[in-house]
Amino acid sequence: MKRRGLRVLGALAIVLVASVSATSSLNAEYNCLPTCGSDARMLSIPSNGIATLAENHLQVHVAAPSETTSLELGIFDGDLGGLWDMRPGDREVTYRLFASPAMSLEGGELIDTWSSAEMPDNEWFTIHIDETTYPGALERARAASGEIFFRFQTTIPFDVKVVNSLKLRVDAAPNGSAVAVMKSNPFGFMVPMRTLADFRAIYKSGEVEPYNGRFPFHFVVPTARRSVEVWDGDMDYGHCDCMVNQNDTDDPNTPNDLIPAWADFAGSPVRPEGVAVSGDPQHGNPPIPCPTGAPLDYTTGDPPDDFFHWSYQGVPEVCRRLPEESDPHFEGTPNVIYELWAPDGYGYLNTNPSGNQEWERFVVTFDEADADVHVTYPDLLPAGIYHIHMHGLDVDNLNAWYFPYDAIGVCEDNEPCYPPLYPGVTATIGYWKTHAEAWPVDELVLGDTTYTRKEALDVLATPARGDKSILLAQQLIAAKLNVAAGSDPSCIGDAVGEADLWLIQVGSVGSGQRQWAGADWLHNELDDYNNGLLCATHRDSIETESVETGKPQGGPPAHKRGAPKGKRGPPSSMGEKGV
Repeated sequence: MKRRGLRVLGALAIVLVASVSATSSLNAEYNCLPTCGSDARMLSIPSNGIATLAENHLQVHVAAPSETTSLELGIFDGDLGGLWDMRPGDREVTYRLFASPAMSLEGGELIDTWSSAEMPDNEWFTIHIDETTYPGALERARAASGEIFFRFQTTIPFDVKVVNSLKLRVDAAPNGSAVAVMKSNPFGFMVPMRTLADFRAIYKSGEVEPYNGRFPFHFVVPTARRSVEVWDGDMDYGHCDCMVNQNDTDDPNTPNDLIPAWADFAGSPVRPEGVAVSGDPQHGNPPIPCPTGAPLDYTTGDPPDDFFHWSYQGVPEVCRRLPEESDPHFEGTPNVIYELWAPDGYGYLNTNPSGNQEWERFVVTFDEADADVHVTYPDLLPAGIYHIHMHGLDVDNLNAWYFPYDAIGVCEDNEPCYPPLYPGVTATIGYWKTHAEAWPVDELVLGDTTYTRKEALDVLATPARGDKSILLAQQLIAAKLNVAAGSDPSCIGDAVGEADLWLIQVGSVGSGQRQWAGADWLHNELDDYNNGLLCATHRDSIETESVETGKPQGGPPAHKRGAPKGKRGPPSSMGEKGV
């Protein structure tokens, strides 16, 4: 889990009172993370004193279109205390907003700060950014593409046990199409229920539908590919009675001897993946014994699924099914499970996610050796919005996700709404060949082979001499670097995936392939994209060039370029990672 100052401009600080309110004054076309309503589904930020895999930071980017003249940022339950939070003593936290035109995870100009002490409990706190409240802020956040990007962040810097749970929403004028985006970083979430007041707000308020164990998330995969993966963390899979087939297992495609760099932060209680064991050795908490006669000595979840422990009500700790898991569709599966739904309508079920204090990969792929779900139907996994639908998620259990993609917010109907807003501009082969220091990544996959930066630079520098695999790989490198640098990928998502597939089919980069064999349109499409002729703007300062003069002749097949492919319907049954 990785996460990640500065002075407040004096002229901005004095307008704070005028810039905040409890209600909206814009279009009310909200985009929210994780949801818009007061339904207790929250992003949760723990202190270092909490035994969880979520780090003590939260960073969310706010993106708005170029014509924006006023931006609204709302923070729900931004206080620290009252409903939804765990707060010993008088601790407070600070929220910061940065201009972040490169959509980066650090740096940028600080626009303003706010304290949790200023914010209401269980209500929205609204910040307006325009020329009256924050003169020049929108321009300072303007990216090379013309779009506007801010970064909202907060840290819980305490060693005592503190959890801050909140929601965010954004809106923009004149067109109301701002979005909230979390870059590929681990984050915590839960449905907090630590007090009787929390319980009443969740189940008895009459204002929202009672919590039902479901918690959706959505993320964007920018290009078609042969593999899509997510990482679920500390899901505490494992029923409290340790029943057979309801315990965590050793996930075969998650390494047992390697913790990902993004997960291995200071103070994390993360353990290598395997058969999870409850307890927390780092904080001196013993494992939870299984009942006599169970197949395991200790539960694999902590708290284990359906472990009822509201000590403030005088109720003894007891193992039982909780109300949120009464969904008849999943009767017989009381543990937490989730589905991953692709944009083409295919769904993939994970019935054995991570146990206590471990991360597990869930991989949907054409590579059978690395698959939780092995897909064999034709074509690639598509670009677009993917959906996580969780079932049986207990209340008051802090879990974590890591998506290697951008997580996105939802509109007020709880459906993801994601206008394409990107900070980057494109560059050609020649630029990337001579600006290695500007590369946004250290590795690239071409076909099914991973190349280091040096190896990919060598491909760019290699004369093709008629080898079509080299010509295509060079354009593919530039296109992937442009996408990684933040250029709009919406028009070349299929072309990138199919270029990888073609390289696999012809053997490798540098295979000596002398014929395009139907792939000339891929070269043309990627070249046009890199030169700014499609959906993304080109760097005006970079001269349009190619490694070899002239483009191959020919166009895409009839179903390509400007004509979307028909959507495939869902399969008769989901792919599944079983127990």
